[in-house]
Amino acid sequence: MSVQVQSITTLAALEDLRASWNVLDGGVPFRSFDWLATWWKHYGAGDGSTKQQLYVLVVQHHQQPLAIAPWYVEQSRTRGRVVRWLGSGEVCSDHLSVLCRERDQVAVVEALSQHLRASDEWNRLELESIDDSDVTMNMLADRLAAVGCTTTCRAEGNCWSIDLPDSWEGFLAMLSKSHRKQLRKLDHRVLQSDRAHWQQVQTPQQLRDTWPVFVDLHQRRRESLGEPGSFASERFAAFHHDFAEQLLRAGRLRLGLLRLDGEPISAEYQFAGNASVYAYQGGFAPEQQDEQPGRLSLMASIQAAIRSGAVHFDLLRGNEPYKAHWRATARPTYHLRVLAPSHATNWLAQTADFAESLASSLKARLRPLVNGPADGLSTSHGS
Repeated sequence: MSVQVQSITTLAALEDLRASWNVLDGGVPFRSFDWLATWWKHYGAGDGSTKQQLYVLVVQHHQQPLAIAPWYVEQSRTRGRVVRWLGSGEVCSDHLSVLCRERDQVAVVEALSQHLRASDEWNRLELESIDDSDVTMNMLADRLAAVGCTTTCRAEGNCWSIDLPDSWEGFLAMLSKSHRKQLRKLDHRVLQSDRAHWQQVQTPQQLRDTWPVFVDLHQRRRESLGEPGSFASERFAAFHHDFAEQLLRAGRLRLGLLRLDGEPISAEYQFAGNASVYAYQGGFAPEQQDEQPGRLSLMASIQAAIRSGAVHFDLLRGNEPYKAHWRATARPTYHLRVLAPSHATNWLAQTADFAESLASSLKARLRPLVNGPADGLSTSHGS
């Protein structure tokens, strides 16, 4: 198969890929055009310390896209030209990958590896949170090593996913006896009572009404733990407000609000994929913690996901203990670093890496002396 690789460097050219992109993304919201193009709209200017440029590689056959590598280049004096995922940083995009059909993997990987080997547009790739099970990325890492690049794969944290049965009773049967008993009692006593009202956003007006309530609940919960909260970042807040509107138009927004005795006590901000619901973020009223608001909203979310026909409930990254307790399975991820075969800036990057490693080690040694023992903090879902 004869293929060509095209580099996309402008948002206007990126927009022309929207239809093909959404065919190739596999129904994973973090890989979607809306998520990644919206991220670039809000984060593409960088933080002032680096220069950033779109670097989306499109593998084509007869001018038809076979694959899309959703990347950008970050340029700095010490690290040179570093290729990263669109969606990197504080928005915590999981399951990112080169978008490609299984039947085209061999041709796509060969085309990308040869293009990167010959290109002087980059000197390193830093690609985070790759699923261990991602065949395309595993093949690409192997092939880049074979053409002379230096590749390093470092284990990162896990993503966690619950395989959903077709009923709530079926889900309860997966749990321990004590946990099952607790949830049944809570469901009957609260969720099925007149005290509770769970509503998922369906209309633009509901989104306008519910969004600030969700943000407030998230912020209050995190601030009660001594943390700033994600929405303290203006770019993060603007990005998600923009993306939530797009999700709603696409019918994929799962923003739920739980009211108890008429008052909002918890909210869940989730995305619907082709067969999965992705539990991105939540919040609850810390003064109502005795009512178990996090547990109640997680129950309501899983019930809604089962009713919708979802087969997976993805709790995403992070090794919080509650995930295994709710019978989620750990899915390992890794960080892929690739150094170009020959670039003068590589020694600068390696020096910067060594300095970072040394600083992190020193910080870890000093932290107990400065902060004392760390407290165990619950997640937004609670326990």
